[in-house]
Order: sequence, then C-alpha cells, then structure tokens
Amino acid sequence: MVAITGTPEEKTEWAVKGIEMAEAGGLTEWLGPLWNNLGWDHMDAERYDEALEALRNAREYHNAGDDEYAKMIADYSVAYAMRRTGDGAGAKSRMDNVFRWANRLYANGNEDAVEWMGYSRWELGEIAIENGEGEVALRLFKKGLSELEQAGIAEWDTADWEAKKARIEELTD
Repeated sequence: MVAITGTPEEKTEWAVKGIEMAEAGGLTEWLGPLWNNLGWDHMDAERYDEALEALRNAREYHNAGDDEYAKMIADYSVAYAMRRTGDGAGAKSRMDNVFRWANRLYANGNEDAVEWMGYSRWELGEIAIENGEGEVALRLFKKGLSELEQAGIAEWDTADWEAKKARIEELTD
C-alpha cells in the first residue's frame, strides 16, 4: 500500500522493492503491474525518461501474457510517456495504434475499451496541439470527451473531467 499511498519517495522505494521481490520469487505475473505503478509514479514526479523506461518494462511483461486489454493499456502508457519525453512522432504512431486497438476491442464487445478510445483520442489531440493543429485537436478533444463521458469519467474522476472540459473551453475562446 505504501507504493500506492505513500510520499513520492516512499512510492518509488516500495515499488522498486516490490519489483525486486517479484523477480526474486519468480512472480512474473506481478511484474507488469508493478513496473506500471513505478512508471506512473515517475510520471507524477515529472521524471519522464525514468517513466518511459519503467513503462516499457511493464509493457514487456504485459505482452508476455494473454490479456489484450492490459497490453493495449501498456502501449497507451508507453505512448503517453514518449510524448512527455519529446518524441511526438513516435508517440503519435503508437497512440494511433492504441486508438485502433481500443476501437477493435470495443467493437468485439469490450465496453470498457471506450475509456481508452477516449484517452487515446485525447492524447492524439495533445499531439495535434504540439504540431500546431488546433482545429484537429479541438475535434479530437470533443469526441474523446464524449467517449470518456460514456466511460463514466465524470463520476469517478471529477477533477480530470473538469480539467478536460476547461481544456476544450481554452481552445474555443
């Protein structure tokens, strides 16, 4: 729990301990989630290069498994980190793949995939902004927000919901 609820320093310390223990115990099924948590802890601390490395490790472990949904989320996380490290072109290519993957999962009956349709579309909007494509970004943001609303984000992450609405308002003013 410290790896999730502790201070930033405690989170990193305990995430690394968890990874070491899972590796020592041969608990490879835990390594994807543990590396993922460490990656997002680094992301929260704005240590983007470290986040990218950890999230790539998470993706490697997720890709060894059979869970397509987890693999897609791992790819989303890597693309997200790539954008933060300044690799917009690489992030766009990977995020386009995530978006198509989420759409395919959704079309095949995984209703939870609509969340990742929305998040990946939103990230593609952020990439469009970085490329000076404000009109494209606004369209992506609006559609992405609609998908995130369908996923219920307004109820379970009110702060992010409000921030996304404010981001759209910024672009429409």
